[in-house]
Amino acid sequence: MKKDVLFMCQFFYPEYISSALLPFQTAEALKDSGLSVDVLCGFPKEYIKDNSKVPLHETIDGINIYRKKYLQLSRSNFVGRIVNYFSFTFMMLMNILKCKQYKVIIVYSNPPILPLVTLLARKLFKCKIIFVTYDLYPEIAVNMNAVSDKSFISKVMTKINKNLFRQVSHVVSLSEDMKNYILNNRDIDAKKVSVIHNWATEELHFSEVQSIDFKNLRKKYKLIVSYFGNMGTCLLYTSRCV
Repeated sequence: MKKDVLFMCQFFYPEYISSALLPFQTAEALKDSGLSVDVLCGFPKEYIKDNSKVPLHETIDGINIYRKKYLQLSRSNFVGRIVNYFSFTFMMLMNILKCKQYKVIIVYSNPPILPLVTLLARKLFKCKIIFVTYDLYPEIAVNMNAVSDKSFISKVMTKINKNLFRQVSHVVSLSEDMKNYILNNRDIDAKKVSVIHNWATEELHFSEVQSIDFKNLRKKYKLIVSYFGNMGTCLLYTSRCV
């Protein structure tokens, strides 16, 4: 009998970045709802203090985590990222038989070629695909001037998208704007696209400010807008150190 859900993602527990924490919290929620949940992910290296004690396989809160080692170069340059993308995707491809055990595969958009593995799994094992899109390719790479819209990479990604959005059972978008863009630029029914904001179910917590610097900021400004994400190259704002 097939299990319910397999998460396929590059980063997962115990890595501390949001790309690992969000899938972990989602997996926990699905497990708590009564579903059987396993994870196929990469072995941590960059976003963990000490990976020497991280096992290749462990069970956390009833979730079976299978970590696979792959070639990991520095992500600070384009070549390093590309090598990491293909290395991790290749490792997932080498473990595609595991997908046979599951009804649904939840796959993430990073690395951008990773969904190819789930498309093959769907063809071989008839699994359903839920695609969680953090980024849209090739648009994000084109707008960052990383590649040309007429380049080979762009054409390949466009082809992947055409097949992916035609075959997925559902797409999870992080915002209404992203959902609208998907509906206007991808061949998919609106009923198959849902918006789930990051940490949308988190409860509010109030605590007294201890930092003198923050206390002074509260005295100076009536409204403080905080941003707690990565300051990536694709973000359209400038920063200032104060």
